[in-house]
Amino acid sequence: MRSFLIIVKICFAETTSSDCQTCGKNIVPYPLATGPNCGDPSYRSFTCDESTGQLFFFTSDNRYEVININKDDRRFVIQVNRQRAENCDARSGRVLQFSPSMPFNVTNWCYNELLTSIQAGQMIEITWKPPPEPICNSLKDCRGWPDSNCSTAIDKRKRCLCNPNYKWNNLTLKCISGANI
Repeated sequence: MRSFLIIVKICFAETTSSDCQTCGKNIVPYPLATGPNCGDPSYRSFTCDESTGQLFFFTSDNRYEVININKDDRRFVIQVNRQRAENCDARSGRVLQFSPSMPFNVTNWCYNELLTSIQAGQMIEITWKPPPEPICNSLKDCRGWPDSNCSTAIDKRKRCLCNPNYKWNNLTLKCISGANI
């Protein structure tokens, strides 16, 4: 009975961090968002086709198949269809244009780590900016973020702000004690 309770507690803790549900082979980590109940709303540029298990990254004019997500490096790779693929040497007329307010940046227009040289130029690597503290409506929303409470932040949104003597680390996505800052 004791091990059963431990397993339940571990599963419960994993579901409170605002990660989105897995989409096919892709784990959608916080802050990326596929819907209103996971991730950070500023990063809601993903959708999951549940019938195929395919994750897509969408922009104002198109959607792109997500090939890979690397949570540790805050990057993902998308597939650009052959008609929109670019010459890797081109400097203008890029497929993707992000406004400065978007939390995404293209880091490799000709990503080919996963591809043969024939396919080079059909993949684009994108990184996401580290997120601010998670958005909340009540203290309950902060239970996956230890050492925080739901309070109004500088941006006038309610966020899981770190308790006194703690500071938000946007790389580890945790409140860390002042001694570890």
